[in-house]
Amino acid sequence: MLTAHPTEVRRKSIIDHRNHIAELMQLRDTGASETADGELVEGAIYRQIALLWQTRPLRRERLYVADEVEPRSLICATCSCR
Repeated sequence: MLTAHPTEVRRKSIIDHRNHIAELMQLRDTGASETADGELVEGAIYRQIALLWQTRPLRRERLYVADEVEPRSLICATCSCR
């Protein structure tokens, strides 16, 4: 059984935002002006930065077991140490 502190799971959303910003910046570096969804790359970068800025590193509400199971399952599914 794997366990992690709840803040590790909460930080995943911040990591996801940072990764998406990095992907958008790489797309911009290739000279693309639009994303695959048709959104302007610059606008998408600004939007992701705003989302990152508004994402709380910690939750205000208490987490329950059910809240923690699904995100950990996703982490385990992407782990290469099977």
